[in-house]
Amino acid sequence: MEYWFFFWIERTFGTTCISLSMWCFYHFSIQHKIRKKDYYAAYQTLLTNHINFLTHINYMQDKENRKHIFALADAKVPVLINLRDPIGRLKHGINHGWYKSNQWIYEINQHKEALDRVTYGGQDKPHLDLLESVLKNKNIGNISIWEYHQTIQEIRNASSIHYLDMQEIVGKRTFDTMTQLSQEFRFPLPKEEDRKFYESKINNQYRYLLPIIFRVNEEIKILVEQSTYNIEFILGLNLSSSIVGGFLAINDYNKNELLNHTFSILQDMDIISQLNLDSLGLQIKILADKKQSQEIAYQANHSNLKNDLQQYLFALKEKIQSIETNKVTESQALEYLKEHKDLRKIYQTYFEKEFVHIKQVRPDIVESWKYYQEFERMCAELD
Repeated sequence: MEYWFFFWIERTFGTTCISLSMWCFYHFSIQHKIRKKDYYAAYQTLLTNHINFLTHINYMQDKENRKHIFALADAKVPVLINLRDPIGRLKHGINHGWYKSNQWIYEINQHKEALDRVTYGGQDKPHLDLLESVLKNKNIGNISIWEYHQTIQEIRNASSIHYLDMQEIVGKRTFDTMTQLSQEFRFPLPKEEDRKFYESKINNQYRYLLPIIFRVNEEIKILVEQSTYNIEFILGLNLSSSIVGGFLAINDYNKNELLNHTFSILQDMDIISQLNLDSLGLQIKILADKKQSQEIAYQANHSNLKNDLQQYLFALKEKIQSIETNKVTESQALEYLKEHKDLRKIYQTYFEKEFVHIKQVRPDIVESWKYYQEFERMCAELD
C-alpha cells in the first residue's frame, strides 16, 4: 500500500480533525469500532484505491481492536499525533456535550423542542462529576485516550513520530500551521480563500443546536445553519473523502436526513433580511428555496411565520448564552481533582506513564501546558 503518512487523532481536540481533512486529495478514515468482517473490506480498499493518508480516531476502543486497526497500516510512513494540555482536554470533554435527540425536523412553532437538543451526561449543563465517567467508559471516553506511549509501541511501521500541539491550530495560527505541515507531509497547500474557514471554530456554541429544519407547511421547509460555513460544503467533505464509517465531527449530522431536506446552494436564499428579522448578532443563516419566495412572503403576512422565527432567534440567543455561561474552566477541573484524591491518582498515574515519549522528544510542548504544570505541582504538594 502507498500512502504518505498516518494521522492519529485523539478525541477532544476540536478543530484539528476537520481542518486537516479539508486538504486531502483522498484519505481513508479507519473507524474506531469496526466488525471483524469489515477488516477484510477495509484492507481491500487500501489495496485498490489511491490513498494520500490514513486517519485514525482513538476513541473509546478496546486495546485488542486497536491492534487490529493498526495492523491495516502496513506502510512505513511518518505518524503525526495531535496533543493538547490534558487538563484542557478534560475541560473540553466536560463541556463537549452530546445529542439529546436524533430529531432534526421541527414544526415552525416548536421552539422549545428545537433547542432541547444537547445533554451533558444526563444533565442540561456541564458538571464536574463527568470527570468520574472516565472510570465508567462513557461520556468523556475511557482511559485509553491517554495511552500515548503504549499505543506508539503498537504502530510498528512508523518511520518517525511527530507531535502537533493544539495551540498551533487555534484561531489565526491554524492556516500558517497547515501551510507548514503541507510541506512536511505532502498535503495539498491550503487555499487562501479558505482561510476564514480554517480559522473558524467548527465545534462552537452552535454545535448540537444547528443545523435544523423547520417545517412551515407541507411545501415549505426552512434550514437554519451557521453562517461560518454551509451544510452542503461540510457534508461534501464527507461524501468526497471518506470511505468507511463516516468522518470525524461530520458524524454529528444525520447526513441522509439533512441532505434530503437541504436545498441546492444555488437555489437558496437567506430570508432573515426578506422577513426583516433581527438576527441578534447570531452567526446563522435561515435558508429557504428561492422558488418559494412569494409563498414565504405570503406566509409572513398571513401567518405567524415571522413571529415564530423571531421568537426562535430570541430563544436561541438565550440558549447559547446559557451554554457559554455554564462551561467549566481548567481551574475548576483542577480544584475538583484536588478534592478527589482517588480520581487524581488515576490521572496522575496515566500521565506519568503515557507522556514518557512526548517528554523525551517534545519537552517544549509539555512545558507549554500551563494547567498540566499546575496539576504536577499540585500532585507533588499533596503527595
